Amino acid sequence: MGRKKFKDIGIEMIWRQEAKAPVWIRGKESLQIKAGNGDWKNIRMLSFGNSEGTGGKDLTGEIVLINSTSELNALSIGQLKDKIVFVNLPMDPKIINTSDSYLITAKSKLISASVIAKTGAKALIIRSLTTANDDIPHAKMIYYEPDDKVKIPALSIGVRSADELEKLLKKQKVIAKLNMTAESKGDTTNPNIIAEIPGKRILK
Repeated sequence: MGRKKFKDIGIEMIWRQEAKAPVWIRGKESLQIKAGNGDWKNIRMLSFGNSEGTGGKDLTGEIVLINSTSELNALSIGQLKDKIVFVNLPMDPKIINTSDSYLITAKSKLISASVIAKTGAKALIIRSLTTANDDIPHAKMIYYEPDDKVKIPALSIGVRSADELEKLLKKQKVIAKLNMTAESKGDTTNPNIIAEIPGKRILK
């Protein structure tokens, strides 16, 4: 289609550049939580691009809230084993440039599937990186380190759900049930279509 568009506007010098790109499929996904002896409640969620899935099987575990790296470092080895870590780290609304606020928050080690996986946790839930007061989950790409022995699922929930979940966790134990069919399927070839428009005037 790109080549045809160039030809339609009269460009003749067109060539194709092959480029590899990873293939990742989000698939179906769901998140439910249950507090105490209550019923399961659906939570709107969005898996991070490139995230591992659960193989379409339910992954269940107790949610542990962490809001700072100091809290993470204070935990003893094994305290997060088989838990689902929930990071409720809001963007700073006092920073006028929201891009700066986003980058500062996004660089936190807490928002790293690799860092959290090394604690023994089996999934990561992150508060959406946004200053909007809504419940729409936002998710960027998640990256794993080449030496990761375990790659855990990572997902995002909206800010309202995040605040409600934190309030709930301060009162009682909360269990999460996660199901994601997300998976990576190697690489594919996505060509770049490049065109050259020759000049018609020589500058002296």
